[in-house]
Formats: sequence, C-alpha cells, structure tokens
Amino acid sequence: MAGDEVILKVALWEGSKITFSVIGFLPNHSQFAGTDIEPMKNTGKNAKNGERPGASHRRGMVALISVLLFLAVLGVFLPALHNGFVDYDDNVYVTKNAEVQQGLTWHNVGWAFHSMTAANWHPLTWLSHMLDCQIYGPKPWGHHLTSILLHSVNAVLVFWVLVQMTGAVWRSLFVAALFGLHPLHVESVAWVAERKDVLSAFFWLLTMITYVAYVKTRVAPNAKKKAIILYCVALLLFALGLMSKPMVVTLPFVLLLLDYWPLGRLERQGWVLPRRNRVNRQEDELKNIVACPLTPALSPDGGEGETTSVLDQSCVGYSRSDRADYRPFPRV
Repeated sequence: MAGDEVILKVALWEGSKITFSVIGFLPNHSQFAGTDIEPMKNTGKNAKNGERPGASHRRGMVALISVLLFLAVLGVFLPALHNGFVDYDDNVYVTKNAEVQQGLTWHNVGWAFHSMTAANWHPLTWLSHMLDCQIYGPKPWGHHLTSILLHSVNAVLVFWVLVQMTGAVWRSLFVAALFGLHPLHVESVAWVAERKDVLSAFFWLLTMITYVAYVKTRVAPNAKKKAIILYCVALLLFALGLMSKPMVVTLPFVLLLLDYWPLGRLERQGWVLPRRNRVNRQEDELKNIVACPLTPALSPDGGEGETTSVLDQSCVGYSRSDRADYRPFPRV
C-alpha cells in the first residue's frame, strides 16, 4: 500500500491540550482528499443534479453517525450533572463573582469586555457564565449541562472537519470518538471554571471547517465572491475563539499545516515538491549515498583506475544531480 499510508495527526488542545496520533490509510482517490481539487465528473442518475453517485446516501450516513456520536458523548458525560461547584476557581468565575451572578445586563457586558479577572481576557467566556446564571440561577447542574452540550457538539465537529478534509468516514469517526470520550476531557467538561476550554474549542473547530470550505471554494470557477465571504466568516470565528480563550492564537499555525496536508495548497503554489516526487527523490538519494563508499571495493579493478560498475555510475549520477530541484521555494 505504498503511497497510501499516511499519519493522521489531530492536534486539538481542548482540556489538557491532548494530542491524538492515529495511523490511517487514506486512499489517494478519495473524493475529498488529494493535493488537487479536480472538477467533479458526474455519471449515472445523479449527473443531472451535479452530484456524485451515492452522494445523498453518504450525507445521510454522515448525519446518522453525527447524531449517534453526539448521543454517545452526551450519555458518557451526563452524570456530571450531579456535581456541584468546587472551591477551586469556580468561586472566581461563578459563585463569588457578583457581575456573573447578576446575569446579562449592559453593565455586565461592558465589564466582560474590559475585565482581566482570572488573569485572562475572555469576554465570551464571561458572557456564557452570565447566560447560565440568567437561565439556571445558582443551580450547578445547569452550568454543567452547558459544558456537556458544548463538548458533545465539539466531538461532532471533529468528525465533520475530518470527513471534510479526508473523506474517510469511519476513520474520522474513530478519531472523533476518541476525542469525545477520552477521560482526559473530564476536567474540561465537569469543571465549570474550564468553560473556556470547550467554548474555545467550539470556535476553533468551526474556524477549521469554514477555512477548509474556503480553500475548496477558492479554486472553483466563478466562486470568488463566495470564497471571500467564507474567508471573512473564518476570520470572525477566529476572533470569537480568541475572545473565548487566548490559546486560540495558535490556530493560524494549524491552518498552515492544513495547507501543507491534506489541502495541498503549498504544492499547488509551488512552495514544496509534490509528495510522490519527494518520496522518490529521498529514496534515490539514500541509495546513492550508500553506494558511494562501496564503489571502490566492489569495482572490478579493486578501486584503481576507471570503474564502470553500476554503483559507480550511481555515485557519479548523484554528484551531478541538479541541486536547484531541491529548493524549498520556487524560483524567482
């Protein structure tokens, strides 16, 4: 399966900044994956509607899996509703915070955007706690319910963004389920003061989904206006994520990694060699480097005079290679 084996790394810091590394086999012919986004070729009954054969069935399957994933994560974390507030940071964020306990008022909204309480500037996090107090009052189960719902939605968003980028439904489900059900997320979900984690992850994932849609729309013909709108929406979601937790400042670097793989924007722009060319070139380099020291010993004349062995020709070929082809940046 040479060429199909890749390492799928999903780096999402929600909770304790957990990183899952999952080895998958993403087929090169996936309708979503690949370095180039080719025009869709329609055949069969669905050609009239501009859809791939089986596209509606695929959407239905993704929707059903999303509902089941949401219910599974919700069911696992639902016992957190029986928990109360704790004395560690919950008093700063909710129980002893007068502005938060008063609920949503114009004064409190202004306070949220100016306050540096808890050594953070995260106005949306403050507003979410105020909304909880407005709806549930001092009852802790309501605050826990909001965090559980956010985390359950986040697991579904992880599934969507992976399917959107790779087209691998079942492997995306495995990673999303691992993200949603992993015990390391208990702290973020069951601790009211950690609302900023699940809230910022919500906007982080929405930004990723919108950005991937922007990249795929950008190369489509006559879709420039739509691409600009998607880009603006991605910027807005990114700003909302920053207002939930400052750690979202690392998101642009993740988007840059997505440009490299699986979106392949860097290859299309000529900033890096195509993956297949890089693999073949590295294999040739390794063979030639190994061959050079062995050339004198394996040559017919013992290393004296002119040699004509295959290894010698390989070594000469390596020494004459055009190193300009190895530049990481395009020629100016």
